[in-house]
Amino acid sequence: LEYRTYNDSSVQAAMKNSEAATKKAATAKSEFEEAKKKARTEEEAVRTIVAGQFERDNWPELFRLRNGSLSFWPSSVNKLEVAGSP
Repeated sequence: LEYRTYNDSSVQAAMKNSEAATKKAATAKSEFEEAKKKARTEEEAVRTIVAGQFERDNWPELFRLRNGSLSFWPSSVNKLEVAGSP
C-alpha cells in the first residue's frame, strides 16, 4: 500500500469499480424510492375506495349511543323548551 500511488493502475481500476458500484447503488435506491412511492399512492387509492370500512365496526355502537340518548325524551315535551330552561 505504501508503494501504490494514486496513478497506479490497480488504484485506478479499483476507483473505476467503486464508481460503477456507486452508480448501481444510486440507481437501485432511486428505483426503490419510486416503487415505495407507487405503493403509497396505491394504498391511498384503496383507502379512498373503501373509506368508512375501517370504522364500520363502530357504527352499531354509535347508533346505540344516539338512540339511547334520544329515547329518554317524552313525546309530549318540546325539546327546545327543555334546552332553554336553567
